Amino acid sequence: MTMDFTLLANLGEFVGGIAVAVTLIYLAVELHRNRAESQAASVDALVSRLDAFNADFHNNAELCDIFMRGNIDPEDLDPVERTRYLAVTQRLVNHFMTIKRSRDRGILPDEEWLAYGVGTANFLDSPGGEWACSQAATTDGVRNALGELRKQSDKSAAFTHWKGMVAD
Repeated sequence: MTMDFTLLANLGEFVGGIAVAVTLIYLAVELHRNRAESQAASVDALVSRLDAFNADFHNNAELCDIFMRGNIDPEDLDPVERTRYLAVTQRLVNHFMTIKRSRDRGILPDEEWLAYGVGTANFLDSPGGEWACSQAATTDGVRNALGELRKQSDKSAAFTHWKGMVAD
């Protein structure tokens, strides 16, 4: 009779081990699926924030004008306009901080990092943008990342773009 209980105990441990292995595989698959959904939601949230930022310019011609003139030379803005320009560029820097944090945590793939990161750097790749970045409440790591991305953009093309839009 002792032999039967030992056999049953060993069989129970074997079946329990298989159940644990199946459970771990299931959990791994679910974690992978959950991470993919979380990444997609994070990217969607970043896009929504950028869309809201862009909508401000579509819906407010005065703000758009201040931003374009401020990018060329913030000294040409009056004190109220300069304050509004700094507030807008701070929002852009804050958005970039979120993008960088998402990339640093492995949530944002490199392709999107370059698209959004260089795009944001291009917005700030002007004399006014550089001045505003120096005034922004942010970290040295964010400033360094913006600087690196600015090097990847075509500064003359970005600045010419702003000057051409204001001249029109």
